Amino acid sequence: MCNRRKFMGQMPMLLLALSWLLGFVATAADPCPLWMPKVFGTHMVLQRNMAVPLWGRAMPGTEVRIALYKEDLLLEQTAVPAADDGSWRVKLQARAAGGPFRLEVRAQQDTLLLEDVWFGEVFLAGGQSNMEWQVQQALHGQEEIAAAHFPLVRFFKVPHNKQPAVQEDVAGGQWQVGSPATVAEFSALAYFFARDLHRLKNIPVGILQATWGGTPVEAWMPREALLANSWSAPAAQAADSITVAHFKQDSLDLLRFWELVYQEPTQLEARLSAPDYDDSHWEEVEMPVTMADWDRDAYEGIVWLRKTFVLPESLLSDSLELELGRPELNYSVFVNGHLLARNVWNAEEQHRYTLPPEFLLPGKNLLTVRMAFLWGGGGFSPRHGPMQLRGNSGSLALSGRWKYREDLEPSLPLIRNYHRYPAFLYNGMIAPLVPYGLAGFLWYQGEDNVASPEAYAELFPLLISQWRTLFGKDDLPFVFVQLANFLPEQEEPDESSWAPLRAAQERALHLPAAGMVVSTDVGNPHNIHPLNKQEVARRMLLQMRELLYGEELQAGGPRPGTLEVQGSVVELTLEGMGTPASACSLVRPEDRLEGFELAGADGCYHTASVQRSGAQLRLESPRVPRPCSVRYNWFDNPPGRLYNVWGLPLRPFERLVNK
Repeated sequence: MCNRRKFMGQMPMLLLALSWLLGFVATAADPCPLWMPKVFGTHMVLQRNMAVPLWGRAMPGTEVRIALYKEDLLLEQTAVPAADDGSWRVKLQARAAGGPFRLEVRAQQDTLLLEDVWFGEVFLAGGQSNMEWQVQQALHGQEEIAAAHFPLVRFFKVPHNKQPAVQEDVAGGQWQVGSPATVAEFSALAYFFARDLHRLKNIPVGILQATWGGTPVEAWMPREALLANSWSAPAAQAADSITVAHFKQDSLDLLRFWELVYQEPTQLEARLSAPDYDDSHWEEVEMPVTMADWDRDAYEGIVWLRKTFVLPESLLSDSLELELGRPELNYSVFVNGHLLARNVWNAEEQHRYTLPPEFLLPGKNLLTVRMAFLWGGGGFSPRHGPMQLRGNSGSLALSGRWKYREDLEPSLPLIRNYHRYPAFLYNGMIAPLVPYGLAGFLWYQGEDNVASPEAYAELFPLLISQWRTLFGKDDLPFVFVQLANFLPEQEEPDESSWAPLRAAQERALHLPAAGMVVSTDVGNPHNIHPLNKQEVARRMLLQMRELLYGEELQAGGPRPGTLEVQGSVVELTLEGMGTPASACSLVRPEDRLEGFELAGADGCYHTASVQRSGAQLRLESPRVPRPCSVRYNWFDNPPGRLYNVWGLPLRPFERLVNK
């Protein structure tokens, strides 16, 4: 019997770490005469109610025989000869949900035996970090893990794998049965969706998870499609010169990069954090400020910052806390040469440290910070609390003039991040799955395309169409999440970088069987990875129930209907509020009628007051006597909260009004 599956969990730890770092693994077909892609394995879920494709390789001309059993009862068998290149493909008969089955694939003396196979619903869950975010990282993660007794919820996690050419197989992976021992590292969003669908329909649910944080939509698309689009063609053509050798060099550079970021140069630290170090030649900057708002060229590397302060006598006897507001990236902090703290990352909500009394001096003192400035970030956010020393008797502000120097440590190597290049993730993580039988797609991505909403408006629908074609059905349900609220709320109308991307995402709704989940009420202004994946999964499931099963649920949520102008007032009728009609008159306690703005012919938006009567809204602003357009929640972190009877929020929009 030849069943030579190789799984990542069986690799030595060093090799596993290296393969993760390199981001590529050779995926040529197994030299065994009979071979199938890794996605076909024990515990797999096959799509119900369709002729399921199976494929693989064998010796050219060899007859490949496929048999499906329920216990010892033969249900189906077929045979096909391997082509001249060794490839073969068959389709199993369509079957209703159920199992377990046993699948035997034979060629000459070789046999692949796949057991505990079930038919149910299969979804491809793709995207970047918010889809990759794990169950153990989600809201109530440990409780969710402990309660994860769902053996008919199954995952196949596709390992990270960037490739300059289309691959025949994924880099590793195996089907895992949902249990407290396995679900911790599953995609939280996809797991909660699958679990809730399984509970609702009492059928097996399989998830093919193909995710990689910090990746643009272009990385997940076929090269041919990218070349046909004017936005993506230049980058796709340029990527043709990249080889695996480039990946190897970039991985070595990445090792060096983090070695420099995390290193602890004690002699240098001691010298630069000492009160008697001469920093008179250093430049000055007004803190708090981040790199994004710093009036200087972008910089990537290690920056040292020093702030001299005089400790008032009134605070000398107090127990003092140092509050740093919100440093954007990794840092170490010293007081008068004493190391107070090292923060490996910036995920904490608070950056407060108790100061040992022996660190402080009467009168003049020195605060020193070593900070990594990376990816356009660095510095201290001015929107997240004060920089100060705080005691029982008062506080001392640490904002104001700081000295800084950026060339005191070796330069960081340039990291190319080839996983972000056009088509490279499609080649290694999606193409090897085609054409596995699917019920639909789940998608959460877009943060990495915020800077180019115009391009995204074309590329995202193109990805949807391409994936549907590849997996054999032009109307496979595709449910995606619109970007959540992020960054601090703005009190007045202002430009937003996230709102145009949300609008670009919404344009994909012109495609058939596409559903958008609005999540502008469940994000976190301080964390781009909101933890409440359960609610987002609930909304995704509502969409899928409507698209896949034909249930009428108003799953798209409220949306703007007719807009009419009566003098200075805009009358807006909302659609999608739910049934019965009387529910439209209900105002939920969580509703907040904020986020509406009006603009005149000059295009300048101003906050609008709102009067509501059920699904009817009257909008008015004294600064806009003749409204020409209205928009809602057009902010990075929108304040509006207006829901339908299913608890779904009104989507952001910008619309011209009818005269």
